[in-house]
Amino acid sequence: MKKFLKTVLWIVIIVGVLFGIYYVLPEYPQNFVKSFVQPIVNSQAKMRIQQVQNLAADGVDGQTYKTVLEKNTGMSCWSYKKDEDTGIEYVIYMGNGASVNMKDYNDYKGKLYTSCSVKFEFKITGNSVDIYPYLDGVKMNIEDGKHVDQNKKVREIILQQLYGGVQEE
Repeated sequence: MKKFLKTVLWIVIIVGVLFGIYYVLPEYPQNFVKSFVQPIVNSQAKMRIQQVQNLAADGVDGQTYKTVLEKNTGMSCWSYKKDEDTGIEYVIYMGNGASVNMKDYNDYKGKLYTSCSVKFEFKITGNSVDIYPYLDGVKMNIEDGKHVDQNKKVREIILQQLYGGVQEE
C-alpha cells in the first residue's frame, strides 16, 4: 500500500510539473502541443477545425485552406478556442519556415519575409468566417474601413505565395 501511494504521488508530481511547463511555453509551442491533444478530447474543436480546413481558399482555385497553408510551411498546427462570453469561435493555424514577398504593400510592413512564422486566425461568428493573416506576429489586416478590399487582396497574395512559393519581383 505504501509503494502504491508513492507511485501515485510521483505521478501527480510529474503531471503537475508537465502542466506547469506547458503554461510557461510561448503561444506557438503551446498550440503545437494542443493540436495533438485537443481533437482527441474535444469533438467540437475537431469538427470546427475540419470545417475550416475544408473551406475553399480565397485566390487559390480548387484548393482548401489545409492544402494551401500546409504546403510550404513546417511544424503546422491547428487549434480551437471559444470565447464563452460572446460565443465567438476561433480556429488558429500556425506554421513556420514560409517566404512571403510583401514589398509592394507598404501599408503592410512592405518587406520580404523569409523563414517567417505564419498564423491565420479564422474568427467564426454564426455563419460568417473572418480571416486574419499574421506574418512574424504582425497582423496583415488594417481595420480602418478603408482597406477592406486591399486586406482581401493581401490575404489572397499571401495564400498564393504559401501555396505556389514566392513570386519573382
